Amino acid sequence: MIPTRATPHCVEKIMKMYNYWRNLQKSACRRSETQEENERNFISDLNNLFDIAHANALEILKIEEDRKFLLSQREPGRRGCLMGIDMKLAKREERVLLRVIEQENRRAKVHHSLEIDDNFMDSSEEPSGTEDISDQPGPSSNIAQSSLEENINTQIELRMGIVSGRKCFLTPKIMDVLDRFHIS
Repeated sequence: MIPTRATPHCVEKIMKMYNYWRNLQKSACRRSETQEENERNFISDLNNLFDIAHANALEILKIEEDRKFLLSQREPGRRGCLMGIDMKLAKREERVLLRVIEQENRRAKVHHSLEIDDNFMDSSEEPSGTEDISDQPGPSSNIAQSSLEENINTQIELRMGIVSGRKCFLTPKIMDVLDRFHIS
């Protein structure tokens, strides 16, 4: 960052330049050589840097790039510009960071959905002895069926809450389980 003059000194410089412009306006109707020369000088001074850098700015600056920039700004034509942060680089880095975060989120969602699928498949695969119980009428078959329905509904709700958009989650294995327990 280039050190600048104190604010009152900058205001004084602006007022001096404004007063000089007002004096030029007062005699704008005169088309003498002196008037035209004064106008050309004012325009050329205006096109050059409105220098508000500190008097010892070159000694104060420690970054060589800033020194070179200040010297180039003091040349006629004011080439280049200096910003606190390289905005293009900052935006590029921000986009890269966002892509990395989105990729990590996608991986986490996939991992989580795979865990849900594994849990769902583990809960739907029961020993062969329970199939006989569920086919028989009675209170134990109703309890097993209702707990399985709750488990399936919970898994479906979790799955739908995580994944945005539409996705068919009914695989052939899930359909077999639903048919086996007369849920579908």
